Amino acid sequence: MSISSIRVMPGFGQLVLMIRPGLTFMVAFSAVVGYLAVEGGRSSAVALTLWVGIALFSGGASILNQVQECDVDACMARTRLRPLVTGLITRREALILAVGCTVSGLALLFALDLLVALTALLALLLYNGLYTPLKRHTSFALFPGAISGALPVAAGWLAASGSLQSPRLYSLLIFMVLWQVPHFISLAICERDDYHKAGLGLVPASVTTTELIQLTRLWTVALAVGGLQLVASGLLVQPLCIAFAIIGTLWLMLCSLLSCRLFTPEEFASAHGRRLKLFLALFFLLILIDSVSI
Repeated sequence: MSISSIRVMPGFGQLVLMIRPGLTFMVAFSAVVGYLAVEGGRSSAVALTLWVGIALFSGGASILNQVQECDVDACMARTRLRPLVTGLITRREALILAVGCTVSGLALLFALDLLVALTALLALLLYNGLYTPLKRHTSFALFPGAISGALPVAAGWLAASGSLQSPRLYSLLIFMVLWQVPHFISLAICERDDYHKAGLGLVPASVTTTELIQLTRLWTVALAVGGLQLVASGLLVQPLCIAFAIIGTLWLMLCSLLSCRLFTPEEFASAHGRRLKLFLALFFLLILIDSVSI
């Protein structure tokens, strides 16, 4: 065997890239927010176990997604340098890592509560079983994807309460689902050409960019209403937190309605995607502050 034919084992940095640490962090953080939103969710040991369990499970799902979509990732500028696409990690190594992460994460979640583990499995089914294969064919794939993205907060809630019967939980779930949709459409506007090149059916060719912007604005208004109903549900009780939530909601709506007149569609979509992330971070922060103040 020649030296040139010997393959170097993947490094730690490449393995970390496979779990998409930024996304994994936010998914795990949303679960902890759901946990702390419940009165009585105050155990640091449970919060840490939940964070690590969700992070491992989410990372495994992300790796599995990259295995499923390696051909698609190779066609897109944003994903063409991922380790699996470039060959730095083989499909077999990725599958081993995915199984290891999901099984270890699921074991930690099962140790917390059976319903928490089942919620994570439902998210995996929706994300890898429905969203990932359907996105090649239809824009309706977005909806199972949005639901799967909202379920980590439910897992956190269940870790604290063990119950699905609180209206505040469903207010939080609705808010999270509504956030996913305009965030995705903003990304789709920026990467529309790559989506078509990769053969994805998420953005039909018959839908114009102007129509996509109108959809983004419509879903953003729905998200703003979702933010207000989150306040009305009693999830936030501290006056200052409620005030910041209302101000942040009005800011998002005004930016959505006015900034599209000042920028190109791509500039609007890119800026709006950042605004949506800030808006979500604001609400997460307010929920954490409010929970500590109770």
